[in-house]
Formats: sequence, structure tokens, C-alpha cells
Amino acid sequence: MAAFVRLNGLIPAMKALSTNPETCRLFASRYNGSGYAKNDYHNKLAKAMQ
Repeated sequence: MAAFVRLNGLIPAMKALSTNPETCRLFASRYNGSGYAKNDYHNKLAKAMQ
């Protein structure tokens, strides 16, 4: 995962992760692809940040 994040320029999006689902959208969409919203990954990430 670390290599994927680094190679795909996701470090800034990862640093922006918080308990707010809106701040998790960019990372979730780029890491999980277009189905991130349907699978609620941005909300799952925000919940995990708690």
C-alpha cells in the first residue's frame, strides 16, 4: 500500500484524511476507483480515523 500511495501521488490526500468524510473523498476515489462512493469508502475512512 505504501508503494501505491507514493507512486500515485497520494501522500497529500492521505495527509488530509480526517474524521470528516469530505476530506476523505480524494484519497478514497483515487485508491478505490470510481466505485468508492457506492461502496461508502469515504465514510468508512472517516470512521476509521476516529
